[in-house]
Amino acid sequence: MTTLAQLNDGACADGQKYVQEDLREPTKITPVGTAPDGRGGSIETELVVALRKRCVPVWSATANEWQMQTLTLRTYGFPKDLQKPITEADANDPNSPNIAWSAPGPTFVMHPATKPGAADGTGFKMRLYNRMPFLDNDHACVPNLKCNTKGPNAGLDPLTGKCKVPPDPAQGGFPAQTPGQTVNGKLVEPPNCFHGLNSTNFHFHGFHVSPQLHQDNVSLELRPPLPPGKKESDMAHGSHGDQATVAYGHYDFNLDPLRYTQAPGTHWYHAHKHGSTALHVLNGQVGTTEVRGKFDADLEEYFAKNGGGKLADRLMVVQQLQERPPGLGGADQTGAVLVNGQGNPRVRMKRGEIQRWRFVGATMQASASLRIGFPDMPGKPRPEVRQIAMDGVQFSPDNYVCQPMLNLPDCTPPPNDSSFDELTAFQLAPGNRVDILVKAPDTAGTHCLVLDVTAQLAEANKAREGHKARAATAVGTCGVSNGLGPLFTLVVEDASQPMTFPTKAQFPVMPTFLRDIPAVTSSALQRSINYEMVGQGNLAGSGAQAGSQFWINQTKYDPSCAAETLTIDVPEQWTLRNNSYGVAHPFHIHQNPFQLQFQSDRNAGNHGTYKFPVWRDVLAIPVAPNPGKVKAAATTPNSNPDDPKDPWGKAVILYVAKEFTGGFVNHCHILGHEDRGMMHNTQAVCPSGGFASTGPVPAGAKCDADGFCPSDCVAGKPMPALPVCPAPPSQQSNWPSAYGFPPTAKPAK
Repeated sequence: MTTLAQLNDGACADGQKYVQEDLREPTKITPVGTAPDGRGGSIETELVVALRKRCVPVWSATANEWQMQTLTLRTYGFPKDLQKPITEADANDPNSPNIAWSAPGPTFVMHPATKPGAADGTGFKMRLYNRMPFLDNDHACVPNLKCNTKGPNAGLDPLTGKCKVPPDPAQGGFPAQTPGQTVNGKLVEPPNCFHGLNSTNFHFHGFHVSPQLHQDNVSLELRPPLPPGKKESDMAHGSHGDQATVAYGHYDFNLDPLRYTQAPGTHWYHAHKHGSTALHVLNGQVGTTEVRGKFDADLEEYFAKNGGGKLADRLMVVQQLQERPPGLGGADQTGAVLVNGQGNPRVRMKRGEIQRWRFVGATMQASASLRIGFPDMPGKPRPEVRQIAMDGVQFSPDNYVCQPMLNLPDCTPPPNDSSFDELTAFQLAPGNRVDILVKAPDTAGTHCLVLDVTAQLAEANKAREGHKARAATAVGTCGVSNGLGPLFTLVVEDASQPMTFPTKAQFPVMPTFLRDIPAVTSSALQRSINYEMVGQGNLAGSGAQAGSQFWINQTKYDPSCAAETLTIDVPEQWTLRNNSYGVAHPFHIHQNPFQLQFQSDRNAGNHGTYKFPVWRDVLAIPVAPNPGKVKAAATTPNSNPDDPKDPWGKAVILYVAKEFTGGFVNHCHILGHEDRGMMHNTQAVCPSGGFASTGPVPAGAKCDADGFCPSDCVAGKPMPALPVCPAPPSQQSNWPSAYGFPPTAKPAK
């Protein structure tokens, strides 16, 4: 297998035909100073963020083929020789021979501690360099615009990054307009607009670690180095609140050694600077983290002992690489889905072989809300699938047998789907990770793993048409049918390697720290979290009347306060609601996974309650179910979410903050929504109401029966928490008027 050290770095002859190739995987960076079993040790490395010309596979709708195009993307660079650190001089040199550039970035391999209180988990130290161009006012809103989507010279010029012709509303374009909103005398745009395009930071998505300084602190704002003659005191700050950290040039992360309570699994990292998160992820500022623990060792031991030999472990980073998202001139782009930066690569297996495939939804827009599986091809043998983990957290043996993502939540068979073999098809929303075991059929041949877009919006419909066009070109290669576009081609070769799936008794057991969260009966510990939008994809209007609007619980992101305050070790029940008919907003919360109990879109025949709750950290909140409504629309923001005639989509989760105090966020992982307001500050506090400083597990710590060690509140020093946000206006009041939207439904009396 070829290691992906550098992916198409540099310009190319635009329009050259892309040739299908075997799957390549990112470079792996492993800990140094480890014990023979791989435990302990640390990773000490550097990443550089810079604007780079990259030769990227792009689907040409006119030529009906993959072509290579030069795109200018914000890209991660890492040490070409892992034994030779990147220096300041290297970071300043765009042609340094010591830096490799790829999108996705490298995979970091880490290990949790071997037992509660042990200090042999992997530590992580990284210097993150920002070498993007310096912008004087990186806090000002960037004008919304949309290039023409039809007519002559539609779209964005990939060489200049500008619309090929001035946007014309008659041709689907939208001239640039700068958003700006003041609500009750307080400016909300900025920060809830696209801004900070050349500022960055780093989020350890899926990690159970501290959100405090030098760890998973997404309120960090890392700007490029100050130009000569400029002083930090001259710069405008404050877009992330009083507790934010602003740094210039570089920032040093120092993650404490992973604790025993870090779930082994497929995790990932990405930039998370509010205002530019969508742009940076769409540019490819993402990578993966493979946390290997007892689950992996037990799984590999099973296959080694049962005649299968070594279990092949494949990483599939699902991406869309584009220069700009919708709202910044990018709505004309194809939204073609890549795997490890490749278009429809080949994956090879032997007859009867089982492999582990790790899918990472490293995406950020509605057109990447995907259903992935093998097509329903009657009479043709096809691969078998067993899911083993969701969002980087292993399945319990009960859920391994139940297969609640492929079956219904109560383990009953799903309804027949003429497009997909429904027992192979899973949902991959932006931010999700899905780990599956795949068994090749006993006959050699070619198969296609295909995808469809689940969102029902203009942006998603355009992507869906592109997938259908790609499917038409693949007929005869993959046997694609039903208009489902290929994600990659599976080639089953003639050599044989018979393998069998583990039984329930042979499947790895759940660690105690993943014990089910206890039921919450107190109404004081039950919350409603409403994800609300109007005007999805609509840029028309300006100021208070701007078209696209995004809220959580009637408010946009406020960096100065916490909208939700949780107490360490106290479980809460959250009911997540979504007022959209067309897009399932992916809810994500940092620092701890949650357990999913119910979702309304899988409740036909009362199947929506999970027989065995599933651990997750991203959930696409179901859409509002009224089938007679226009999919691009939504219920009115001030409507009744539980209206029996027109209810919102709903899911119920349990969440408990463990071990670490501090401020973090929950937000929509369609990141253009997050950048424009669909995010809340959340915080975990001590029973006293404050934070406490974080640190490694102290020597001799007495951890509980589930493996959780004393929290910051026991081991750390007191610190002030974030102020609590004012109570939001009532859901069924006329609150939209504060944002310039007269309510179109009468509030309930």
